[in-house]
Amino acid sequence: MSSSQFRRRGESRRRRTSLRWFAIAGLVAGLAACSDSPAPPGAAPAPGGAATRSASSAGGSERPTLISLLGLGGSTADYGRQISATEQDRQQLIRDCMAKQGFRYVPHVVAGRQANPTGLPTDLPADEFQRRYGYGISTGFENALKLKPKAADVDPNVAVVAAMSESERAAYQRALGGGTAANGKPAGCQGEASKVTDKAGAVVEQFGDELGQLYARVNADRRIVTAERAWADCLAKAGYPYADEDAVRKEITRRMNPLYDSLSGEDVPDGVIDLYRDRRLTGAQQSLLASVKSFELAVATADQKCGGDLDRIRKEVRDEYEAGFVDQHRGELRKIIPNAGL
Repeated sequence: MSSSQFRRRGESRRRRTSLRWFAIAGLVAGLAACSDSPAPPGAAPAPGGAATRSASSAGGSERPTLISLLGLGGSTADYGRQISATEQDRQQLIRDCMAKQGFRYVPHVVAGRQANPTGLPTDLPADEFQRRYGYGISTGFENALKLKPKAADVDPNVAVVAAMSESERAAYQRALGGGTAANGKPAGCQGEASKVTDKAGAVVEQFGDELGQLYARVNADRRIVTAERAWADCLAKAGYPYADEDAVRKEITRRMNPLYDSLSGEDVPDGVIDLYRDRRLTGAQQSLLASVKSFELAVATADQKCGGDLDRIRKEVRDEYEAGFVDQHRGELRKIIPNAGL
């Protein structure tokens, strides 16, 4: 997944959960859907309050689950705070590592936007968020266009590197990124810092295929299959023939792709997050965005009406399977997440 993409359905309704997402983006991304549906460029890992739907709409098991161990069971705002805190720790580790090699590195966290780059509200109840913003795809993109770059968005290390000679710059970049290790992960100080802070990535590395099999069983559980079939039948009667929420998101993204493509390729100053530039759309681009937004909000309204007990059922089933996985691998998980109380 490219740096301009996001995928955050880890705590949304109809979870196609997979810790594979963490392996890609560390704690900036959460438990994502098992499907490989594309996501819109630069959007938030969780569309505002929608992330709280499963966590808040139904009571969960008291047994530890993977989501609870990784601290992902709270609201979207909680999730954002955790991401920022984790990235602060990672940046400090990078600074210390670089200092040992004789280089100056300035810890830099783009506050808030790393967890919520679209700027959509994170404190709304899930149903209210979906009523206002749908799935946060076209609506999130529209909101992000209104945001202006701030001085804090600019990475101070860009200036540090610019002042170096060519040889110093090369040595700096080797120390920082270090190329790619044999396992395909970043090396250097960035890689070492991620090893310490990315607990979810460590879970993925440790259990890999077992996690895919776990969530395949979750999605194949007859309770979820029955509930999702009822949801899909209801949605089809409303005029939206989609098998699941992933299919809905794919369709919204497909409709947005021409807009994404038309905005790509612009020059962006180093260290500035692309999406937060103060862009102005052409009349044709505005019409396309309005059309997709209208579709997104309409299907989200039908989705809400058809949801029934699906949130509760999916959360209960997921928690049941995850708790069993934790019980089975308690010793290994204790080593990866020593402060989780296992």
